[in-house]
Amino acid sequence: MPSAPRTLLDKIWDDHVVCTPPGELPLLYIDRHLVHEVTSPQAFEGLRLAGRRLRRPEATFATPDHNVPTTDRRLPIADPISKRQVVRLLTTGLETFRAEDEAVLKAGLGGAYVTVDDTGARHAGKNGYTTQIGSYNFTTFRTGPSKSRLAFLSRLCGASLYVINDAALDYMKERNLPRVVIGKFKQHKARIFSSPEDWERHLQALGLSGLKVAPDPVLIASEGALWGAIRHQGLLADTVIVSDDAGQFRVGAHALCWIHAERLVHKLLPSNDKQRNAIEIAKRMIWWFYRALKDYKLAPSAQQAQLLRARFDRVFKRASTGFATLDRLLGRLFRN
Repeated sequence: MPSAPRTLLDKIWDDHVVCTPPGELPLLYIDRHLVHEVTSPQAFEGLRLAGRRLRRPEATFATPDHNVPTTDRRLPIADPISKRQVVRLLTTGLETFRAEDEAVLKAGLGGAYVTVDDTGARHAGKNGYTTQIGSYNFTTFRTGPSKSRLAFLSRLCGASLYVINDAALDYMKERNLPRVVIGKFKQHKARIFSSPEDWERHLQALGLSGLKVAPDPVLIASEGALWGAIRHQGLLADTVIVSDDAGQFRVGAHALCWIHAERLVHKLLPSNDKQRNAIEIAKRMIWWFYRALKDYKLAPSAQQAQLLRARFDRVFKRASTGFATLDRLLGRLFRN
């Protein structure tokens, strides 16, 4: 005899019932925990006082809810008590989470690659930028008033540390810092500086702070010392930084994101059929090469690696496609 039809609620309920003890209510398995800012903090404090950990943090999602305006969520929280409660939750008692976040970033920067990107927005009349750093295994976010290369390197470094070592000196040389300036760093005994203030005093002692020349010796030296600190900590030894070709991300071993690379070709505006055809051929070749890379990942070999290098040259090193703008773009992608 066919069973009676079940409602959607019946199906969800039945799929989550663990057991129903005699004379008691059913015990349900909850696979998503949504917590908010009003009463959930007390529950977490109870776990902390009892010395217990959250059993499944990956199934728990927290979001401001009760204190968020219900009429126009684009506006700030008007009620001072509500605003204070949300701000306190987001800014206090974060030491454990911050330590875990920094440990995750440090571990991630030892992997095969990281992807990076940033976005900006205005808050309280000021520009702010958030940088995403991650891979298949992790993701972290860092926010600040700048998205410069100096800011990116400081976020990778994860600490207020400046180090003058071979990596730092090589960086300064690559950025065309004058040899006489690099020589000052080489000759000085101080090599590790544990705070921005100590580093600034060192720059002043070397007579660099007041120089008005290009390239800016303070900027290049600071970037180099941060890069030196990154390598001093053993980070990014063989890790490839994958980006959209934004200048601030071009440090260390760098590669372009395939989607962003193809997007640059896709955005070109042809003026005739010949140029339009050249763009389509370039796009097909890029994704043809990408598929070959995915096959290589599954079954790498020295012979296949050699073939891929030849294919890469064939895609990006063509002498002429019939579209000069495309030629220049492919050349830039090849150099990067």
